[in-house]
Amino acid sequence: MMSGMAAKSVIDIACWGILGKSVNLPTHVLLGGCLTEECPAFSVIGFGELPNAVQKAKAELDKGVIAMQLKVEDDPLIEARRVKTI
Repeated sequence: MMSGMAAKSVIDIACWGILGKSVNLPTHVLLGGCLTEECPAFSVIGFGELPNAVQKAKAELDKGVIAMQLKVEDDPLIEARRVKTI
């Protein structure tokens, strides 16, 4: 089967889950254990008015988020200013 990767992935992870249940271990242990205590995540700062975007970025920073994805539109000069401002 050269196609159907999504379907095969679901079956694969289900098999890992079944194996884990049979040996009383969580799937992450079977796959090598935890690599970090905290799961890194990012926040998305979407389109909209610049003051709102700045406010959302500050709020996310206050929550401890250290990575943010900024959505941009078509004009590179406007968006460069937007990114710099945020």
